[in-house]
Amino acid sequence: VAEDKEFIETAEDSPYEIIPDYTFPGVDNEDLSTVLAGISGVVIVGAITAVGAFVLWKTRPRTSGTDRA
Repeated sequence: VAEDKEFIETAEDSPYEIIPDYTFPGVDNEDLSTVLAGISGVVIVGAITAVGAFVLWKTRPRTSGTDRA
């Protein structure tokens, strides 16, 4: 879109790259590298979600007995 609308020259690089260009560093096979990068991304997002859910679960107000749905 940025190329089509001709504002690509104003783009800036990301301040960080966890998995640059969707390739896993150190793997020579491009297909395998991309798959590993995808799996790594899913694991990272899943871990962040699990930690967030755990924190919310531990910090929620407790209810008594049968109030649970």
